[in-house]
Amino acid sequence: MFEAVIFDMDGVLADSEPLHFRAEKITLAPLGVRLRLEDVQPYMGTTPRIFLEGMIRQHGLDVSLESLLETHHATLLDLYRSDARPIPGALRLVHRLRKLGVDLALASSSHQCLVDAVLERFELRNVFRVVVSGDQVGRAKPWPDIFLEAVKRL
Repeated sequence: MFEAVIFDMDGVLADSEPLHFRAEKITLAPLGVRLRLEDVQPYMGTTPRIFLEGMIRQHGLDVSLESLLETHHATLLDLYRSDARPIPGALRLVHRLRKLGVDLALASSSHQCLVDAVLERFELRNVFRVVVSGDQVGRAKPWPDIFLEAVKRL
């Protein structure tokens, strides 16, 4: 039996890739960029900053990176709050582990507000004993800082 389980959020609890793609499309559409899935695939697993920097270069956009990041973040937060869906079976597993007395942690490189949106939407606010977001550690993935911090807090 496990004493504790650490869950990642994006792609483990939340099926968030479609939300990121929609946010990217919404962010770039007013600038005349029509994104296709194959346009974003090379950037999957990276940060919005890296993706948007690439789009600015690739399309020669005359816009500040910071303004695009703000628009993307606000759009993504709205989508997480309204449309986030769990990965099939994930919530059942979380609740079963909790019922068995396993300590649970959530460790995500996402901003705390996105983590909070998922916890609220999936009604998991009181399920995880420990929650660590990317805002709380020095380095995001691929560095293991969020997971090491979760272990420390557990």
